[in-house]
Amino acid sequence: MDVMLVAEDELSMAVMRRLLSASGRGFRIYAAIVAGGVDAIRRGIPVYRNACHVLPHVVLVDLDRTACAPTLLKTWGLEVRPVSLMFRVVVRTVEAWLIADAAGLAAELLVAQVKVKVPAHPEDLEHPKRELVNLARRSRSRRLAAEIAPAPGSRANVGPKYNARLCDFVLNRWDPFRAAARAPSLAKAMHRLDGFMR
Repeated sequence: MDVMLVAEDELSMAVMRRLLSASGRGFRIYAAIVAGGVDAIRRGIPVYRNACHVLPHVVLVDLDRTACAPTLLKTWGLEVRPVSLMFRVVVRTVEAWLIADAAGLAAELLVAQVKVKVPAHPEDLEHPKRELVNLARRSRSRRLAAEIAPAPGSRANVGPKYNARLCDFVLNRWDPFRAAARAPSLAKAMHRLDGFMR
């Protein structure tokens, strides 16, 4: 089945591609829209709502500072939506889903999982991206740390190869099934994807 993917950024899009692949449903990505932020997705909701009747849409957004997913859905007017529009909310940012695969992320970042204490409940973190960057700073590889974490004194939030490194991890080594055990919103997304348009 052909689907349209919509996500805030490249990393979220990589996660969606991995989830579609892991679903075993044979989804084919007709097109993928990296919206460039949550506000752009919100503005596009009327378009996606109409277009999903022609081509099923899967939309992924971060919860960020919103209290909960039901509040976000209500605010966006998405409490009721077409069955061909799958709308999933990450608690709080997509980095939480990466951190949820603690063993995989620790191996990727070259850190000792027990020593650095990869958070056991990443969806409870206030700033998952900051936590992931801080984990990268503790890498045994200076090069990897410099690619993912910003240089000391930099105004940037992430390093120069943050997206490239993490997208590669997601598409090739991240285990969504292992992560789902520690990220309830991911488990729900995978469950909904399994039943989408059946």
